[in-house]
Amino acid sequence: MDTKLSPINSWESTNLKGLPSMTANIRNRKNRRQADIVADILRVCCEGDAKTHIMYKAGLSYPLLKKYLSLLMDKRLILQDGDQYRITEMGQNYLEIYGEIGKTQTILQQREEDMQKLFCSPTAVPKDEFYRGITARPKE
Repeated sequence: MDTKLSPINSWESTNLKGLPSMTANIRNRKNRRQADIVADILRVCCEGDAKTHIMYKAGLSYPLLKKYLSLLMDKRLILQDGDQYRITEMGQNYLEIYGEIGKTQTILQQREEDMQKLFCSPTAVPKDEFYRGITARPKE
């Protein structure tokens, strides 16, 4: 069997415990991005599950589930083993990258908030220092 397509048998073996839980990731099921839906399905498939379980755990309609399962099998992120769907090594790589992106987005958001606090803070830059060097000072 091709090593890239070998199933990952348990969540523990994927070494992805640092990723946010599936429920934490699903903020608003109606407005999830494709990347979020794919990650949700892959997380469910880490243990190996049937279509119905994947559908409920990932919060998808049956037609949408069929579409995504077909897509993920075509992209070799999951494989079908009887009535079970299992994540492949490539699917595991997807989850790792997805997790890294999520962590990076969180850090960026925190840094933007820090910048905003500095910029909007009344004590960050006193008005006199701010206007020093500006010839036409606005009227207050």
